[in-house]
Amino acid sequence: MRFLLALPVAALFVLWAGTKTGLCLTPCPSHCSATRVIVVKDKVVTTEEGPRAKIVAEITLALQKAKPNVKKTKIKIGLTWVLVPVTLKEQIQDAVKKFPELKNLIVSIVVSKVEPPRKPTPKPKPTTKPKPTPKPTQTPKPKPLPPIPHKPPMPVVQLEDVNRPVVVPPTPATVKPEVRAAIELLLNFPNHMPTIFAYLVKIGAKFQDTTKPITGVKVGGTFVKFPKPIQLGYEISVNGKSFNLPRDSKQLAVYVQTHLHVLTVTVQILHQLGAEFTVDGGGKISSFVIFGKKQTFPKPVGGSVFVQGRIYYLPKDIKVLLKTVKNNPAEFFKIEFLLVAYGVRITKSSGGRVLRAVYGGGSYDISVKKPVSITIGQKSYDIPADLEEIFRSPVGLQVGVVLQALQLAKVPLKVDRNTGVVTGIVVGGVTVPFPVTVDLRLKLYGEQYVIPRDLGKIVAVLEKKNMPSLVLSILYSRYGVVPVRNADQVVVALSFGDMRFAVKARPLTVLVIAGVKLLLPRDADKIYGLLSSNKVTPLQLLRALQLVGYTFVAGPDGKLSMIQKGAERIQLNFSLHLYVEYDNRKYFMPNDFPLLVEVISKLSGPQLASVMGSLNGYGAVMAVKGAKVVLLFNGIKYETTLKSRPGAKVGLVVHMGNKTFSLPKDLKAIASYANGRGAAVIKLLIQLFKAHGVKVNQSPKGLIISIVIDGKTYSVSGGGNEPGGQVRVTIRGRKFWIPKEMARLPDLFTGFHYSELLVALMRMGATVLSDNTSKFYAFRYKGHMYHFTRKFVVAVRVDRTGVKYRIPVDLKNLAKTLSKGRWVWHDVRKTLTYAGLTLSEGDEEIKSFSFQGKTYKVR
Repeated sequence: MRFLLALPVAALFVLWAGTKTGLCLTPCPSHCSATRVIVVKDKVVTTEEGPRAKIVAEITLALQKAKPNVKKTKIKIGLTWVLVPVTLKEQIQDAVKKFPELKNLIVSIVVSKVEPPRKPTPKPKPTTKPKPTPKPTQTPKPKPLPPIPHKPPMPVVQLEDVNRPVVVPPTPATVKPEVRAAIELLLNFPNHMPTIFAYLVKIGAKFQDTTKPITGVKVGGTFVKFPKPIQLGYEISVNGKSFNLPRDSKQLAVYVQTHLHVLTVTVQILHQLGAEFTVDGGGKISSFVIFGKKQTFPKPVGGSVFVQGRIYYLPKDIKVLLKTVKNNPAEFFKIEFLLVAYGVRITKSSGGRVLRAVYGGGSYDISVKKPVSITIGQKSYDIPADLEEIFRSPVGLQVGVVLQALQLAKVPLKVDRNTGVVTGIVVGGVTVPFPVTVDLRLKLYGEQYVIPRDLGKIVAVLEKKNMPSLVLSILYSRYGVVPVRNADQVVVALSFGDMRFAVKARPLTVLVIAGVKLLLPRDADKIYGLLSSNKVTPLQLLRALQLVGYTFVAGPDGKLSMIQKGAERIQLNFSLHLYVEYDNRKYFMPNDFPLLVEVISKLSGPQLASVMGSLNGYGAVMAVKGAKVVLLFNGIKYETTLKSRPGAKVGLVVHMGNKTFSLPKDLKAIASYANGRGAAVIKLLIQLFKAHGVKVNQSPKGLIISIVIDGKTYSVSGGGNEPGGQVRVTIRGRKFWIPKEMARLPDLFTGFHYSELLVALMRMGATVLSDNTSKFYAFRYKGHMYHFTRKFVVAVRVDRTGVKYRIPVDLKNLAKTLSKGRWVWHDVRKTLTYAGLTLSEGDEEIKSFSFQGKTYKVR
């Protein structure tokens, strides 16, 4: 057995042939069958065996035999141009093509063996000065490789229509609600798969073989079956070659092993799909895990990158490379994911202005120019330092919320126009690649759109559909569409990046609760005050909001955290699970309502009443006539048929507001209930009636005055005026029927003023109503409206100027007046309290006052 030993002597390689026990005394012949070559270079010893050894020997011997003056030509080996004899050009190129991993060794051998061509020295002329010796020809500097062609990864599964979401059936109590909510996200938004998959694994979901269609997951010993199978896979294209991951992980690993120039772009794609890498003892990448499937490279992979005119070999040059890019964030972010794959850990310093790369016991600070702070929920994040952290946490599940926060902070997003893939962001003029693969394709009403390219078309479709709340909530929370608001917080346009499309502004919504009149969304902040003061409970608030047209929007954990009406969205300062429990299963609202409708169809009378009692508490309304059931919940109408009473002839029964009305017997009561609560409740009731073929007649004011059931007309007594009746009110210790006995009050009490009536009514929890001239004309109490027999004004005077401040129209001016001068606060407090105002605590200076929930600050 023979082997070859290559020793560097005076920068030249000298080859020796030897037997198994020692060196040969003769040079290797051309037919040498050496099986091992030992190379010593830069004090590093490497060994090549088998066919590679034979190739090295043949090239070395051929170069030795080549005559010095033979014609030479330039060829490119890897990134280096070298001179080779013309006769050996094809042999060397074939060797590099066959064994690309030997390119660096072959370059070294060629450079050491081939002398540059000698130029003939011209004979000097006696009368001329000798010319300067020409500089030796230098090897061209390495140039960066052209960009590797690749396409953004796309999920193999088809998108679901957001108007017809997939719902997972209720799970046993052993499965937490957030698991089920995340499964529904995975099934409905496969284009956001990497973040959702990682979150499910983090909270305990175990997937089987992810190279095959997934029919369910195992959670804590319980198998949760999916309503339909899903394929966890992405199509990627690198250098013109396509792979389906994770199915083709092995083929990809082999391809990268033999085409190391695609390593950087491949690692970036894998990183964005959520892959994790491991390195061997020598620091080379040995394997990766994607969607739960582990794939090992045939051999640990080392790589190289071209940065600032120089090639760096990884992992050997990582420390030098980190020093090179510490003041060049643009270059750093190009190779960040590759460095992470080689075990570099990226953290951040305080303030987010410096990224810290930790590797091999050392740390290297990477400066970041002009970082940006964004707020998501109650937490602030530094961008780009925290971008990876956001998408590795539950916050990243709400992809659209993150995209919204970036846009509101004026961070430009880079989105592929045709695929909708978010490729990166721009911070301080530097492009930062996105840490996860997210594409903004949307399927709506059977058509597929790409955001932001098709946002204008989407807006046009939604306006024709009367701006459906649930679809708009998905655009906000999943796709990052930003609502543009006016001074009243009403949405007037939808935008993404620099694209903006106007929408029709809706009027403010009137909500009266706990004696307080709110105009939403302008007065949304006052909702928090009502809750914190315990004037209303969260359930009372949600029920009242739904009755005026707002819908519930569940968060990624299944909890209710916001409400929406068309394009208007209000973030709540609380979150809770709403559910109806039946047959030992919890049906969470609003997502499970379609499933609960199926259950309702199988219920008998007592069971139906029990379930509807729970639903009424959440604002659902239902009408039953015969076997037909119509439900309205969260802005959506559902219909089903009671299987327990097929063909039954039962009158119309309406469940609304924790009350049950049988029609036509209770027509007056239900009309009074709806008319007293305003247009939104009237609209709900009319929807129920029309679904059962009941015709509704309304007054010019929009009140219900009669209905027609089965061809017979039933009228509301009073011709549709506001509900009659009287309210018992206590004034100065005596009880009066109001409004009937209003006219008696000035005659019965000395010095009586109608502010006393105002105070008495508000103390009972009534809401007093005034017109635009501040004249009080009616009040609402327990859902009914009562008109005063006469209009009156309540005003106060606080100084000797005689200026009167009408309540409530002049209260803002009153607050300004009290902010100036010196006051006898005890007297002022007494005057304002008699007028029905609520004052800030204390006995001295008034810091603020309020009237029916609206607060005025005295500065």
